[in-house]
Amino acid sequence: MVKVLVGIVSYNPDIYQFLANLSKIQLTTDNLLIVDNNSSNFKDFYNQLDIKKINYIHNNKNLGIATALNQIFNYAKKKWL
Repeated sequence: MVKVLVGIVSYNPDIYQFLANLSKIQLTTDNLLIVDNNSSNFKDFYNQLDIKKINYIHNNKNLGIATALNQIFNYAKKKWL
């Protein structure tokens, strides 16, 4: 069986659009990970997440897209390997 993880890197997203997109993505997968690169509005959207269905990593500073993508990859390795 193929396992799929949807990984999203966020940095100061538009909260309403971000949450709308997440609700659509959640219809397609049970494995969703958000890596946030220290968004100034992280608490605003985090409080609205269904944390039972969404995993997240919050970086204390903006580590860049490559580091965030590596965090997604490492999360998947730890979860399934």
